[in-house]
Amino acid sequence: MITVDKFLLKLVSNNSHPVETWMTSKDSKLMRSLANSINSPMFITENQSRLLIKVLKSYNGKLLELYPEFDTILDAPLWSKSFRIVEQVKRIYLKNIGEDTVGIVIEYTYNSTIRKILTNISKNIQGGVQTISTKLAWVEFTEKNIVTLLDALKSYKFDVDDILQNYYDTIKSWNVKTECASLFYSDELNPSIQNFLKEEIDTTNEILVKDRSLRYQYINNKPLEEDTLVNFLTNRQQSKIWVDNKKHTLEELIRALKTLQRLPILVVFDSWQPDGCLKHLTELHHALVSNSIEDNVGMYFRLPNEENGKAFNQFISEHKYNAQLDSSTQVAGVQTGKLPKFFLKDCSWTPKSVIVLGNNLRHSKTAVYSNRCDLVISYSEKMSMFETTTGWATSTWAL
Repeated sequence: MITVDKFLLKLVSNNSHPVETWMTSKDSKLMRSLANSINSPMFITENQSRLLIKVLKSYNGKLLELYPEFDTILDAPLWSKSFRIVEQVKRIYLKNIGEDTVGIVIEYTYNSTIRKILTNISKNIQGGVQTISTKLAWVEFTEKNIVTLLDALKSYKFDVDDILQNYYDTIKSWNVKTECASLFYSDELNPSIQNFLKEEIDTTNEILVKDRSLRYQYINNKPLEEDTLVNFLTNRQQSKIWVDNKKHTLEELIRALKTLQRLPILVVFDSWQPDGCLKHLTELHHALVSNSIEDNVGMYFRLPNEENGKAFNQFISEHKYNAQLDSSTQVAGVQTGKLPKFFLKDCSWTPKSVIVLGNNLRHSKTAVYSNRCDLVISYSEKMSMFETTTGWATSTWAL
């Protein structure tokens, strides 16, 4: 009796009645693909054999017309070889994805159900599910992703890395009510955070306590309703914020930062507009003097000695804005993409606020350095497209 696989080879080799002429395009391609697998040393899998039989049955009438012997082939299907055994792999583990990123890798023998699950949970995964191949995917290594992923796949008996399993068990053991209470500013706030706050600020000052909530990652819902620049900065929901330079002078902004005890300040000048550097430096000088900041100021870049560049360099010299960067430096000035190396080497100085003069903080070493700060202010006439699409907060109200 002819085997099913030999019949398939006969079927696809019939040039008088090519499968493409009486099967759908999808089915004819499948027949030829399975025939190639049958001809290979690997043969086909048991699942592929079931699929082949299912498709052949759907063309029963036409096959009987062309091949009378087909009548008995599927009664008790025979095969010339043993089916290929597919190793079932189901693993979830941590792995470096690139130089600086650790990802949660999902490795599995192709399974349409698992693939569908990963597609469905992608919208709830931070960063989404990133597909590498039909059997490999990865997601960002975050607490939410650990729980979302393992919850979705727990019934599929994946081999989960011990480290991930421990994280999962720890997260699931948390009492939501207790953990949430520890995130709000109250007597139940994490003791370590309370100690850091007491070392830095007067914790009886409600404005300062609210202002530091981003820095120390606690929740303070007490509103500051009065329309002042200080309150606007304090009420921010994110570290990056835009301030309209037509509504608020640089003097006002420096005064607000002093009120919030946000010195030292990093001031970023626009390296693409050297002609404007002198104007900005002059405005900054008047703002600093008006706020009694006259010592320990350093401008850590110079312009070419031509036209405004010469006047800019001379201004720095005349006002002694050339202090060495150390723990006593109150204000430091740099250009957008030219951060001096000693800013990275000298850990004794860290800005508590950043003022970007213009819309020029993007994709640069200075931008990466500024990310360490929980208050980065773009001080300009209008928001740039970059700031609009990346969600900078805005001060649109007038005083």
